[in-house]
Amino acid sequence: QLQNSNQAQSKKRLAFRTASVEGAVRYHAQIAKDLDFLDIQQEVYSDTPELHFDEAALVNGFYYLKLTAIDAQGIEGKSDVSVFLRAHNDKTWTSKNE
Repeated sequence: QLQNSNQAQSKKRLAFRTASVEGAVRYHAQIAKDLDFLDIQQEVYSDTPELHFDEAALVNGFYYLKLTAIDAQGIEGKSDVSVFLRAHNDKTWTSKNE
């Protein structure tokens, strides 16, 4: 389950944290413009429940985030889908905001 999902993603680098899942060895996250995940914008894998999207070039707006945990056999579990707001202002990004 996504933590802090009620906060807009306003920093240059997108960062999400999900609850740890027992037995998970990896986590998989996808960002899409549509709920069916046909228009995937970005995708990452992480060995921890903290997922970072480097220099995400997403325009302001609402996006869908799908998170899954992966077990030692490589099987992805049930996905958790959340909506988040991408709201940034290029002029305010500084190193202290990252």
